Amino acid sequence: MENENLFFTKEHLWIKFINEKTIICGITDFAQKELGEIIYFEFVELSEKIKKGDKLCEVESMKSITSIYSPFSGNIIEKNNNLLKTPELLNQSCYEDGWIIKIEITDLEEKKFLLTKEEYQNLIAE
Repeated sequence: MENENLFFTKEHLWIKFINEKTIICGITDFAQKELGEIIYFEFVELSEKIKKGDKLCEVESMKSITSIYSPFSGNIIEKNNNLLKTPELLNQSCYEDGWIIKIEITDLEEKKFLLTKEEYQNLIAE
């Protein structure tokens, strides 16, 4: 894993804290490898305010269609609209150019559900 300062979810998202209230997230390298070649990406209709577990987007690969859900409640700051034209960024650069969304979180307690790098590596090793 390229970035040591990441947290993870059991649903194979990475989360980077830009500051104590703002996160950026995307799918992990493990997830993009499991999905295979990603051919289509679409955000669902979202209001600015979201709750943990709200559906953010759908990712279509040669193998399947996968829904991605928000790891935090909060306000959407920015969506990576580059993924709409170039969904393969999720394969090519999942931790950099392939990020999905930036969220200003409203419930820091939800951080307790995140995994450390070591915990995530143990999860995917099973």
